[in-house]
Amino acid sequence: MIKNVSTAVVSVVTPEKIIVSKCGDSRAVLCHNGVAIPLSVDHKDVARVLGVLAMSRAIGE
Repeated sequence: MIKNVSTAVVSVVTPEKIIVSKCGDSRAVLCHNGVAIPLSVDHKDVARVLGVLAMSRAIGE
């Protein structure tokens, strides 16, 4: 049985830079003039429990 887990994306925006951190399968994307700019890299679909849950890439159980 797979229990509930969460993911998170945290951004700190200053006048000089944007700092992005993520945990889990979430994405960080910046929209500038209608263009989507990826700020994070997706995790690969490997090392999953039962082909679904990646324990090291989730918050919670």
